[in-house]
Amino acid sequence: MGLSYEEAEESKKKLSSDPNAGAMANVINGVNGEIASEIARTVDYFKTSSANGELDRVLVCGGVAKTRGLIQLIGDRMQMSVDVADPFAEVDVTGSDVDPDLLAECGPSAAVSIGLALRAVGDR
Repeated sequence: MGLSYEEAEESKKKLSSDPNAGAMANVINGVNGEIASEIARTVDYFKTSSANGELDRVLVCGGVAKTRGLIQLIGDRMQMSVDVADPFAEVDVTGSDVDPDLLAECGPSAAVSIGLALRAVGDR
């Protein structure tokens, strides 16, 4: 999932040669901080308002799950395990012609679609 080592190194080289890379990193880090704070506040609210307010792990899905540094920042801020959701983990795709690397890459963005596709008549 994510970039290969070679792709990551190439990306670092491009960023290091970009005069705006530092400014971009600061903006991304700032937004990541805001997102992590909002998630932490939401989880704190859940813990105080729910009879079963215990959480031991956070799963992040959607395109934001691929934002560099976000998962680590959420984990650091919340002091708990944070993982990227893999909606294909319980789906048998062995008979498919779809590339497993492609599924891993787009998995976080497909969480809602996979969830809806797995529903049965009468599910709520």
